[in-house]
Amino acid sequence: MLELGINSPLGGPVWYLAATDSTMNRAREKALQGKIGCAVFAGWQSQGRGRFYDRVWQAPADTALTGTLVLKPALGFAASIRAALAVCLLIEGLGLRCKLKWPNDVLISDKKVAGILVENCGPLHLCGIGINVRQEDFGPGPFRRQPTSLLLESLVLEPRELIPSLLYNLHKTWNWPSERAKDEASLRLWKLGQNTVFNQGLREIEGTIKGLADDGSLLVENSQGSQRLYSAD
Repeated sequence: MLELGINSPLGGPVWYLAATDSTMNRAREKALQGKIGCAVFAGWQSQGRGRFYDRVWQAPADTALTGTLVLKPALGFAASIRAALAVCLLIEGLGLRCKLKWPNDVLISDKKVAGILVENCGPLHLCGIGINVRQEDFGPGPFRRQPTSLLLESLVLEPRELIPSLLYNLHKTWNWPSERAKDEASLRLWKLGQNTVFNQGLREIEGTIKGLADDGSLLVENSQGSQRLYSAD
């Protein structure tokens, strides 16, 4: 495990592996050692995971920025949305527009460019982030949402180039007051004011996205009235 010479604003060391099973597993080991503020990135993961048990994160070696950060819990507003906002700020800093698909995806032109997975490890958060950077082709799928990469959006970058910006922006969004985080997320919220169908396992909910609640849950309105969604796809 190579320690990168990055002065992280999160306060911990930044490690890089050419390959591993999952950066979430490596970060969990660091969290159990008390390494708060550290980050573990990898060029390739054999067992990268998504938010649900049947989801995987797969990318050819050195084509995506994949990593997990060990952080103290953010106050108030949802951690996954704060992390997604950090990715949004990174992408916007590169000159592209993007949207936050509640609760944990980042889209460019309705195509998925990044995903977030946050898990608990005792009192700490393990914040997993994956950003598609250099993929030229994703194959035939099937995909729940068509993916894209920064390369396909006309940006030629190496994944490791993005690490300092990601750390900087995550430090910023993680420490925003809850109201600021909510406002920033609302500005970028995908399909705000539009009718959308949400999947909750075997159940579907259709309604108009009205915004975000103070805790980060999604406010939806339909014929049954106003509802809060805490988990859906």
